[in-house]
Amino acid sequence: MKKNLILIGASILLVFLAGIILWSYSIKNDDKIYDNVSINDIHIGGLSKEEANSLLKSTYNKKTIKLIYNDQSFDLNFDKIGLDFKTEEAVDLAYEVGRNKNFIYNIKTMMDLKNNHQMTITLKMEYDDEKLEDSLTQIANQIDKEPQNAKISIANKSISITPETSGHIIDKEKLKETILNNIENNNYSDINVPVKEIHAQITKEYLSKVNTLLGEFSTRFNAGNYNRSYNVKLVAQKVNGVLVNPGEEFSFNDTTGKRGLSQGFKMAPIIVQGQLEEGVAGGVCQVSSTLYNAALYSGVTITDRRNHTIPSSYVTKGRDATLVFGSTDFKFKNYYQNPIYIENVVVSNNIISRIYGNASDKNNIGVTTDVTKKIPRQVEVKEDASLALGKERIDDKGRDGYKVDTYRIYYQNGKVAKKELISKSYYPPRKKVVYRGTKKVSQTDNIPNPKEGDSVPTNNTNTQIDQSTDKKVEQNTEEVDQNIEENLDNLMFE
Repeated sequence: MKKNLILIGASILLVFLAGIILWSYSIKNDDKIYDNVSINDIHIGGLSKEEANSLLKSTYNKKTIKLIYNDQSFDLNFDKIGLDFKTEEAVDLAYEVGRNKNFIYNIKTMMDLKNNHQMTITLKMEYDDEKLEDSLTQIANQIDKEPQNAKISIANKSISITPETSGHIIDKEKLKETILNNIENNNYSDINVPVKEIHAQITKEYLSKVNTLLGEFSTRFNAGNYNRSYNVKLVAQKVNGVLVNPGEEFSFNDTTGKRGLSQGFKMAPIIVQGQLEEGVAGGVCQVSSTLYNAALYSGVTITDRRNHTIPSSYVTKGRDATLVFGSTDFKFKNYYQNPIYIENVVVSNNIISRIYGNASDKNNIGVTTDVTKKIPRQVEVKEDASLALGKERIDDKGRDGYKVDTYRIYYQNGKVAKKELISKSYYPPRKKVVYRGTKKVSQTDNIPNPKEGDSVPTNNTNTQIDQSTDKKVEQNTEEVDQNIEENLDNLMFE
């Protein structure tokens, strides 16, 4: 028992003496960081706070890091990304090791340090993630390369395909991680910029499925009408070179976009509520109608089509397709297992629409129309007090109306395999307006008093003169009506 008390006393004495020694050591090194204390991999034991701060700042004094891609080089400026090393904060933590706890714990910590136990403080680093992202985006703008899809080009119905090329973009997340890790580890060596390959969506192999002409159609326009011809050519360019993939729906309006003066279209005759008047983009419906017929012959499914209110001069009744941007469209869908390709070209005064596809989808197709009903124009007679009694003047010739069915016919071995009703078109009639004279003409009207010796004309002579004049008026009226009709035909309105 006595022996145990002696051992306990001795132990307490040793601890006390060790504490005295360590306390004396701490007093001696009161302004120093204890040995075996480091910040990251930099030993700062035995240094004052000022000395440790100076050492860290001299170590972490780099301002840029170089990013390399092939023969391109970019300097990432640390100031521009708001990079800041919290050196003073780390030094304060290092200084508090062996000082910031209770007496017994501090004694134990100092004993551990004296026995070469290492204590490491992590140097915190702050940066502006948004600024770093912006810097990497600027670099990406100079490195990234968009892939190029394979392309079809057609000359004289001969199909050729330009192969695709792959692209690449920088791997931002991987690059950011490498940059931050290197900086934290005080590694400022050049960094190779990682990139990810981007493959083209449309390949030569895919486009090679387009290998034959499925259907085509052409119409003529009056090249003498400059504005209308210009519109035809402009919209034909917008609907040229369009690829429609399997299951996709083609929309004429979506493809061309808005057709206004600001888009380059000109004023030309258009049909508005059954009347012909000047409007923007007159002529585009001739292109949609031509493409509609090519679509019929190619066998694609027509999903949206509407006829004009007036039969068009450039296609048979039932085979036109009118347009109004935002409300009336021409659409068809590709239900084939292969892509189709739309070509629209203008040759002289002809617009030619062609649809190409795969030979396995080619059919022998005919298109026919059936006028199921002709609706005679009504005649409205109005009185005209300025016109001689019994005379008539045609103000509006009007037009007959029609109901027309359009069919697509599939042939096999020279025989009809299928007859498909495509559409029912209705062209409303327009009434004829006739003015009938009510003015009574006196026999002596406009006859001068005869002079002596003059002969007085008979009533028959006057009547013949009047009749002759009336006939000339009628004849001239008919000629004007005929000229108007011919001019309307020549306009080939929408």
